[in-house]
Amino acid sequence: MPPVTFIRANVPIYAAGREHRYREPCIRVLAIVNDNPDAFVTGAEVLREIMHHSCNTCRVVPLSKTLSVLASARSSNGRACKIPA
Repeated sequence: MPPVTFIRANVPIYAAGREHRYREPCIRVLAIVNDNPDAFVTGAEVLREIMHHSCNTCRVVPLSKTLSVLASARSSNGRACKIPA
């Protein structure tokens, strides 16, 4: 298995959030994840943290786009992430 990069919760949170110095770099990271999903992993705890943050900030609409990109990456255990629509 080639090396993979773990995507932490702050990347999609910053990408979906308000204007911030990390917003554009995080959007670029998610674009790379979208283009190369086999090179990245994430985990259930990351998704839980994103959902918790989303519920507390009422930013569900931008988050749905972010979650669809994360769904293309594999989970940290090597299986594809499946996020229900």
